[in-house]
Amino acid sequence: MLEIRIKKYMDDIVNVAFKDEDDALRNKYKRYYLKILVKEKATSSGCYYPDKSLIEIYNPSLGARHLAKCCLHELSHHIDKCKNGETGHQKPFYEVYRKLIYASLDMGILTAADFDDHFSSDQNKVRKMVSEYIPHPIEYKLPEEAIIKVKNAFAYKDILKDSGFRWNKIEQTWEKDYSEEDEAFLKSFGVLSDKETEDLRTAYYLIKDNNMYIDAVVYIEASGSTYDCREILKEYHFYFNGELKKWVYKVDAADKDKMLLILKTDDRLRTCNFGILKRKN
Repeated sequence: MLEIRIKKYMDDIVNVAFKDEDDALRNKYKRYYLKILVKEKATSSGCYYPDKSLIEIYNPSLGARHLAKCCLHELSHHIDKCKNGETGHQKPFYEVYRKLIYASLDMGILTAADFDDHFSSDQNKVRKMVSEYIPHPIEYKLPEEAIIKVKNAFAYKDILKDSGFRWNKIEQTWEKDYSEEDEAFLKSFGVLSDKETEDLRTAYYLIKDNNMYIDAVVYIEASGSTYDCREILKEYHFYFNGELKKWVYKVDAADKDKMLLILKTDDRLRTCNFGILKRKN
């Protein structure tokens, strides 16, 4: 569902950026697959596979706006490939990228600050393009619908799936377009709202705007003597990251201080140390 929402925004940006081209070409530019992966990479946040017309986006922990910007970058490769038969980081690519950036700014989907993240290898070129941007605002209505998200609901996954909820692997939630009936359905088997529970380990639901953005997340890492505490860490939904060789737990950025306090005051985990995982660029 997350990929579907984001691709809808990207397709709208394409329609604005290439409004002077015919429908057949615009439709060709929108024929690609989008995957957002729960993968942290220090050197890249995205990749385009021209033979598959596939865009992969990584590093969701950097936040939604970084994710959207990277999606535009990889989409530029796809459109460059459609136009010129190949793609790289040459002038034709940046001509496409400029159009997409300006359209996203005109539509109010992204802001100039979103393109200044000190992460991309071509950041100086991107900054120059943004500095040359002349606004031509376009009335673009963001979705008004809401979605209902259920967290920590492994015990209910089958009933949620049967009821039409879909798994969002990036935010680790079950989600569905909001309805009062579904909210009552969740309450019927004891799932409380985020405003009704203080225990972040229990199943709870929250209602969010249905847009392309994701809740910003951070990773809490466990260090110290973790081996004897591994079962307790699993209770808190930690998992062992084989690449990092660490026990880690993904949490909404807004909840990180609360979660750290819970972990640090659990006597069963007194041999462990907890902190926010730092990315290595």
